[in-house]
Amino acid sequence: MQDYYNQTLHLQLFGMMIGEWGEDGGSNRASLEYDVMDAFSVKGGVMIYQPGDSLYFQSLNDNDRIFFEARYSF
Repeated sequence: MQDYYNQTLHLQLFGMMIGEWGEDGGSNRASLEYDVMDAFSVKGGVMIYQPGDSLYFQSLNDNDRIFFEARYSF
């Protein structure tokens, strides 16, 4: 995780490949979170599945997604 803009903007990148050269598939996730106030933050991102020789990742190929989260802590 990397913080920017006075530690109120947080970037997360995650990647996973299965197999010696990634031939069995994998997944990638990127998200960006912004702390609007101390008690309120918003987050959004994308999750991408990569098909490969593995039947598990082939079944997930059509399930790429985007997400959004708003969090209020008290």
